[in-house]
Amino acid sequence: MVNKGNITFNLRRIYFAGLLLIFLLQALSYALQNKHIYDNADILSGPDELKLGKTLSEYDKASDVDIEILTVKTLKGQTPSDHADVMYKSLKVGKNPSNS
Repeated sequence: MVNKGNITFNLRRIYFAGLLLIFLLQALSYALQNKHIYDNADILSGPDELKLGKTLSEYDKASDVDIEILTVKTLKGQTPSDHADVMYKSLKVGKNPSNS
């Protein structure tokens, strides 16, 4: 004998798990496509980072300027300029084709 209540409960769990998976995949896709913020010092809250990232992505599409934000806990003995140069090259950011 099949317990209909148990089947209904399991179908609801599968449905909600599917919705959660879709949401997480969309969030991951957005994050991978629109990476303008590298908050390595963990300064920004999640919602602030998403909002700022969206703003930077929109600005990037509407202009020839690419703005990246990088936060770090330490410069590891480097000057800010030297550290920015190293990170620029290692992250392969910017619109310069030689850096991609």
